[in-house]
Order: sequence, then structure tokens, then C-alpha cells
Amino acid sequence: MFTSRYVFLAALLCPFATHAQDEARQLREELEQAKRQIERIERRLREMEAAPVPARPTSGVPSVTTTSPQAASASVPDATTRVYRPPERFEDDQVGEPRLGDRDVRGDRKGFIEFPETGARLRIGGFVKMDAMYDTRPMGTRDWFVPSSIPTSGVDASRGPQFGMNARGSRLNLDWRRPTELGEIKGFIEFNFFGDDRNDFVQGPHAFNLPHAYLQMGPWTAGRTFSLFMDIDSYPDTLDFYGPNSAAFAINTQLRYARALGQHLTLAGSVESPPAADGITCTVFPDCSARKRGPDLVTRARWENERGHVQLSLAARHLAYGSGPGQHDSALAGGMNVSGSYRFSELRDYLVWGAFTGSGLQRYISGPSYLGSNDGTVLLDGTLQPMRTAGGFAGYTHSWTDRLRSTFVAALVGSQTNDLQPISAYGRTGYYSVNLISDLLPSLSVGGELLYGTNRTRDSLEADTFRLMMSAQYRLNH
Repeated sequence: MFTSRYVFLAALLCPFATHAQDEARQLREELEQAKRQIERIERRLREMEAAPVPARPTSGVPSVTTTSPQAASASVPDATTRVYRPPERFEDDQVGEPRLGDRDVRGDRKGFIEFPETGARLRIGGFVKMDAMYDTRPMGTRDWFVPSSIPTSGVDASRGPQFGMNARGSRLNLDWRRPTELGEIKGFIEFNFFGDDRNDFVQGPHAFNLPHAYLQMGPWTAGRTFSLFMDIDSYPDTLDFYGPNSAAFAINTQLRYARALGQHLTLAGSVESPPAADGITCTVFPDCSARKRGPDLVTRARWENERGHVQLSLAARHLAYGSGPGQHDSALAGGMNVSGSYRFSELRDYLVWGAFTGSGLQRYISGPSYLGSNDGTVLLDGTLQPMRTAGGFAGYTHSWTDRLRSTFVAALVGSQTNDLQPISAYGRTGYYSVNLISDLLPSLSVGGELLYGTNRTRDSLEADTFRLMMSAQYRLNH
């Protein structure tokens, strides 16, 4: 009787046990399917995160790009293995230099505002900067450190110490990019407040100045920007905006073509506007002035890798003058500029340097060009003689900590003179500086700089001065 009851109970529960086993097996299969689906989703997410271009919003409202770290690293060339990436500096002038493709140091998508439908993107950059300067002896340029403006004689030489503050170095730039069927077009505009400069021992006004306004598509660049003769990547990290007196520095309207030959070598050529007034000294004829017969022609070869770069630039110019009595003459002029940088792998330190030589080349050099270049002199027989100029500089940046660094700079430039020039004509100047810069935040830096300048004019009179400079800078979109 007892056994028959259990047999009956087992027979009664058997269908339910079989059904439970079937449900368990079905649940296991569904769980395996869910796991496989999750793995596919995770794999797809990883692929989307690694994509260089994030999904564009579908709404009609512009949005700020929020690229993931993985996407950002995928969109920027690997700085340690592929191409040269110039160190960020206090002035950060490198942002304005037109560059090719993966050599574009600001070509990543960080900080861009995306505009749906058009595919265009815009980034607003620049910085706010305040400078305070104290000179132990007078200097004609109160806002920039230009040794040739140190008076060597006369009343101005006895002016004594001077102090000033300004925010003229502040700047704002707009970087606009848009894809087209011919490739991406880049438009870049930047302005600062160095317009209407003064050289009469008075601080200049905060007037607009437009150093950059150009468009770039593929290898072509058209507009106003740095001359191809200069090398902004070789400039040392200084608080002083103008930098070494012997560095090549010119901003010209130009048409430029550049082409990369492999991963490391770039060749470029440009047709550039001559200066508004060529510096030609003419005292032997009345109504004598410079003539513009053609553009300046510049070519450049640049080799770079992840440790640094070397650049060679050549310039060819055509100088000419004419006078009231019908006297005129012309001459070919030009020269070369060699520059570069080297980053030490074991340290965060780096070295920059540059040297130039040529005739009729002062308008391309920082120090001589500021007070009006003396590119040529009209001799007594009416011959136009281009004047020789040569110089060089070196700068070394040492990082004390991740947020504290110093740069040491030495520069010298000299120019040929003759008896037909004024006795105060440019002869030889020296530029020396040392600084200490602290990055309090990634976007906020402060620093102090000690500068020393010497000036020797054609009459062999000499003068010097020290400048103590303090600066604070806040970078936008950094």
C-alpha cells in the first residue's frame, strides 16, 4: 500500500519535472544568446569609440564636439612615432602656421563646434595676456624688446628708467574648416592689439592688428600669414612677444604651394608681397624713393621627425629706386635662413636655433626690420648697392618640473654700413634673456623674464639696457 502511493505520486509529478527541465534548458539557451548579443554590442562600442570621426548630431543646433580619449588619440598623429609636434610655448604662435595634412599641429577635433548638415566646424582660440615691464635705461619700444631702439646719444639717452603695463599681446583666432568635393578647406583669421606701434618712448594703443587671414586647401595657401622664409617652430619660449633680434620674422600676403615627399621631407615655394616701403637709403639725389618691380620669391625645404626638425629657406628679391632727375637703378638681392630644433628624449628639454646671411634681407629679420630696414644704399654714382646682414641665435628650454620651466636665449645680428647712411644707422645689436615660467593650470601660466640688450650704431656709439618683465596668460579653448 505504501509503495503504491509513491508510485502514484511519482507518476503524477513526472510531467512537471520534465517540463521544468525543458524550461531550464530553454533559459540556458536564451542566456547564451544574450551573452553573445552583449559581446557583439561591446565590440561595436569599441569600434565606435576608436573611430576618428564621432557621430554628428541630427538636430539643427550646433554642438561642441565631445570626442572620447580613444577617438582623440586616433585622430591625431602619434607624436612619439610619426611626426614632429612643436612644444607648446608661452606665446604659442605655432597655431597660425599653415601646415600640410598630418603635420597640422591643431588638426584634431578637440574644441571644435560642429555645424550639422554642412559638415563645417569652427574653433575659437587665442589667449588673454598681461605684461608688465621695467627698463633700467630708456628703450624706444615700450611694449617690445627691440635693442636697436636703445638710444646711444642725445637727449633720449638720459631719460632714465621706465615702467609700463599693457594687454596688447592678447589675441583671438577663428579656425574654420569645411569638407568639399575638392578636399577640406581651412580658413584662419587671427588678430592681436599691436596696431599703431610706437618708437618714441610712449606705449602704443590697444589697436587691432591682423597678422593672419588666409585660406588653405590641400597644398595651396593664399592670404596673409608668416613668410615662408621664417621658421616659427625654431622660436624660443619667451615672454617677450618679439623674440630674438636675429630671428627671421615677416608677415606677408602670399600664394604658397607645399608638397610632402615622404613622411619627413616637405618642399614649398611662395610668391610674397614686398614691404610697403623698401628700406633704401638715398641721399645723393632729390625725390629719391624705392620702386616695386616684382614680388619676393621664397622657397623652403624642411625635414622633421619626432625628435625635431631642420629647415632651409632661400629668398630672392628685386630692389629698385627712382629719383626726380630721372636717375634710377635696380639690383638683385636675397639670402638664406637655416634653423631647427631638437628634443632630448630622456628629458623634456629642447634646443632651438637659427642663422641667416644675405644682402638686402633686413626686412625679413626681426631686429633690423622694426625701425625700417636698410636693404640697400644708393652710391654716389647712382648704383644701388644691397647691404649685407648676418646673424644667429640659440635657445635652450629646461623643465625643472612638469609645471615649471626656464629658457635661456642668446642672439646677435650685424649689418654692413657706409658713410652715406645716417650716423644712427643700424650696426650691431645683441639680445639675451632668461625666464622662469609656471603653468598653474593647463590654461593659466605666469612667468618672469630678465632681458639684456645692446645697440651699436654706425658711428660706433654703444648703449645697453636691462628689462624685467612679468606676464600672466590665460589660454582660451585649451
